[in-house]
Amino acid sequence: MVTEIKKITLEDYLKELSTSEIDEMYEEVRDINPNLKKNASKEEKIDRIIEKILASFLIEGLGFTDQEMKQLNDIMAGKIIDDVNEKFINEYFVLQDGNYYIIPEEIKEMYNHMLDENCQKEKYLFMISFYMEINGILKVDKLKELLKESGHPISKEKLLEYLKEKDFIIKKNVIYLNESAETLDKEYGLQQLKEEKEYAIYSTEEALAILALREHLDFQKQITKKLSKTVKNKRKLKELSSMICNIIIVGYNYEENIKKLLEKEKIELTVKEEIDLEDLMDEIFWYIPTWINNGYSYNQISEDEYEDDESLDFNNLSDQEKLLIYIHSYLSINGVLEIELLRNVLKEEHHISVAEKEIKNYLKGEDDLIIKGEYVCIKGLETEEIEPLIKIKSMQSSYKIIEDMNKFLKETLEVEVEIEEILEDYDLEEETVDTIISLMRYGGITEELLSVILEEFQVKISEKKQKQLFKNLKNASKNLRIWGLNGYTRQELTDNHKREKIGRNEPCPCGSRKKYKQCCGK
Repeated sequence: MVTEIKKITLEDYLKELSTSEIDEMYEEVRDINPNLKKNASKEEKIDRIIEKILASFLIEGLGFTDQEMKQLNDIMAGKIIDDVNEKFINEYFVLQDGNYYIIPEEIKEMYNHMLDENCQKEKYLFMISFYMEINGILKVDKLKELLKESGHPISKEKLLEYLKEKDFIIKKNVIYLNESAETLDKEYGLQQLKEEKEYAIYSTEEALAILALREHLDFQKQITKKLSKTVKNKRKLKELSSMICNIIIVGYNYEENIKKLLEKEKIELTVKEEIDLEDLMDEIFWYIPTWINNGYSYNQISEDEYEDDESLDFNNLSDQEKLLIYIHSYLSINGVLEIELLRNVLKEEHHISVAEKEIKNYLKGEDDLIIKGEYVCIKGLETEEIEPLIKIKSMQSSYKIIEDMNKFLKETLEVEVEIEEILEDYDLEEETVDTIISLMRYGGITEELLSVILEEFQVKISEKKQKQLFKNLKNASKNLRIWGLNGYTRQELTDNHKREKIGRNEPCPCGSRKKYKQCCGK
C-alpha cells in the first residue's frame, strides 16, 4: 500500500459521509463540549468535527515519538508503508481510499509546523518539565535516560541547553525543581532515598493523561473546600491548600508534615473535618505521582509489589497479619457480618481462634472497618442499611469461603482495576463512580438504574455510549463478589446451579467445605 498525495480537505471528505456517520462523530464532539447545539446543521457539525480533529492532532503531535514522526514523514513522502500506526488512522489524520492512504490538506499544514525546530524544542521542554515535576530531584544523566526511554533521545549538551531556559536549580550535575526540593534534600537526604527505588517512565501521551487527571480531579480545590468552614481568610485558605497539596506531591511523611503545618498555622479542625481531610490526602497520594516514589503513584507501586514481591506471599505472613487480612477480605466481599459469624468462619475454616474482644481491639486501628453493635461492617455503611442487607444475605444458604488467599487477592484486584478502568474511560466524577461501584457491590446494577444515576449526577453521554458502559460493567461484574450474595460472584452461583445433581454427602459446590446436605442442600 502506498500513500497517494492528492488535494483533499477534511471538509470535502466529511461531506461525502452519510448523515448518520456525521451525527455519530458529532455526538463524540458534544461529549467533550456538551454546550454545543444538539440540533446543529450538517455544515455546523462538520465545522466542529474538523476543529476537534485538528485539536487532537496538535495534542497527539506533542506525544509523537521520533519513530512515529519518521513514519509520518514517510507517509507524507508517499513511501510504501506496511503498517500505518493506528493512532493516525483512527483520528482521521490519515484517510483510507481503497488501496491508498490520503493525507488531508489541513493535517499536512500542521505537520509542517510540527517539523519546525521551535515546535520540536517545545516537545522536549514539556517532557523535561514533567519529569522534574513528578520527581523534584534528578541527576542530569538520569533525566537524559528517562527522556530516551520515553522515545525522545537527546544529547547531554542539548539537554543542558534546554535546562538553562527553565527556572530549575542545577548544582554538581543534580537538578532541583525548586528551593523546596533542595531544602528537602539537605534535611532528609531525599536524593539518596529516591535512588534506592526504580524510576517511572512515561510516554508523552501518558504524561498528558496524568496532567489531565490532575486538572480534572483538581485536588487543591477539594482541599480548599474541606478547610473553607474553618479558614475564613480566602488568601490564607488558598496558600494553605497549595502547601498541603505540595506536601502530598512530595510524598515524604505527608500525614505528619501536614499535621505540623496545621498546628503551626493554629488550624483546629473538627473530628469529621480531620477524617474527611485525611481521606482526601490519601486519595491524592494514591492517584498522583510523588517525588518519594520517583514519579510513580502509590496505586502503581501497590500493583507492582503485589505482582513482583514474593515477600507478600500470604503464607509467609505472621498469624496477626493473616488474621487482619482475613477480616478485611471477608468484609470486602460481604459489606457487613455478625461478629459471631466471623469468629466461627475464622475458627472452622481457617483454624484461627479469636475472641470478640480481640476482634474489636484489632479493628481499633483500622480506618475502613467499624463496629456497630453485634456487627462489623465497612466504613460508610449506614446503620439503617445494615438490617435490610442482612435480610438479603440471609436468603443465601452459605457464605463464600476463601480457600486460597493469594489467588483471592489477585483475582479481586484484577476485577476492581477492570471496573475502575471502564469507568475512567467515561470521565465520570468521583462521586458518580463511587455510587455505581457501591450499587454493584450491593447486588448489581441494571441498565435502568445506571440511566437514573447518570441523570441524577447530570452526566451527559450519548445513548450509544451509555449502553456500551452498561454492557462493559455487566461483563466485568460477573466476577465481582457481591455483598447480597454472601461474597459469591454471579458467575459462581450460575455455575453451581448448572451442576448435575449432587449427592447429599458430597462436598457442597459453593466452596464452604461442608457436605451438601449441611449447606446448600438443606
